[in-house]
Amino acid sequence: MKQSVDPAITTFATNADAYLDALRAFTDAGAEGARQPGLWYAGIVNSALDAWEITQKQLEQLLTQRIDDLQPSAPP
Repeated sequence: MKQSVDPAITTFATNADAYLDALRAFTDAGAEGARQPGLWYAGIVNSALDAWEITQKQLEQLLTQRIDDLQPSAPP
């Protein structure tokens, strides 16, 4: 599961850092960069949703596999 989820979490963290950097620059620069934080915000939201979707699918597969492992096998 870690191999599937890590890239999405890394992308999210990278986008979060970029957003925070853009927000700091916006705060420091004033109105000139008014549109920039909005673009970075869209990136962070999309990457968070992607990470959530990948994680949810992986957890669902794991749960299904564990449930299947608990059910008795059909007789031969």
